[in-house]
Amino acid sequence: MRAAKFDHATDAITTGTITTSGSGDEHMCPALVPVSDGRLLAFYCTNPDTWIRYRYTSAANSVAAWDSVLTTPVTSYNCVYVNPRLLTGPNKLVLFSRCIIDTGKRTHVYNVSGDEGGTWGSWVEFCRPSGTTDIPYAVSTYKGTDEVHFLMSSTHPVQAASSIYHFYAKWHVGDGALRFYKSDGTQITDSLPFDPTAGTLVYDGSSQRAWTWDIAID
Repeated sequence: MRAAKFDHATDAITTGTITTSGSGDEHMCPALVPVSDGRLLAFYCTNPDTWIRYRYTSAANSVAAWDSVLTTPVTSYNCVYVNPRLLTGPNKLVLFSRCIIDTGKRTHVYNVSGDEGGTWGSWVEFCRPSGTTDIPYAVSTYKGTDEVHFLMSSTHPVQAASSIYHFYAKWHVGDGALRFYKSDGTQITDSLPFDPTAGTLVYDGSSQRAWTWDIAID
C-alpha cells in the first residue's frame, strides 16, 4: 500500500510505501490524517485482525519515507475500515473502525488519543445493528472543530432492504467522550451501543435499496 503526493504548482507526483503486508483489499486501505507538526499519520489493517497499525511520515509535507510501524491497543474484535478524525477543538484524535464481533455481527467502535497517536484509551463500541446478519456501512465528515457527522446504511444492499440514517458525534468535555445525536440535536442514548436505525432516517430503502457513498456539510 502506497501514498502519493501531488504538487499543484509543478504537477509532480511523489510516492512512498506505507506497507508491503496485507492483501491490498479495500477493507484494509490506509486512511490519512495530518497532525500538528505537518506530518501525516496513516492507519491501516493488514488483514481483519485485532491490531490496527499506523505510521507517521518521517518528514513534514512528504510521503516519501515513513517511521516505524506502531499499533493501537488490541481490540476484542477483528477490525477493518479504519477512519481517523482529528478534532481540533478538544485536540483529540479519534479513530473509528468497523469490526466483526464473535457473534458474526458487525459493530462500529472508536478509540481516542490525546497526543496525536502517542497513547490511546480504551475501545468504545458505539453502533451495533440488532440483526445478526446486518452489515452497516458508514461515511463521515467534520463539522466545526468537535463534531463528526455520519451517514450509515442499516445493512449491505445485497443482504436485505437497506435504508440510510444520519447521526453525529460531538465531543463532550465534561466526561471526555463522544456523545451521539440525531439530526435535530436529540441525544440518541446514554447507553452505548445503539442500532443504526436510532439515527435520523434520510432514505427509506424498503422499495429501493440504498448504500452510503459520501457525505458533505453545506
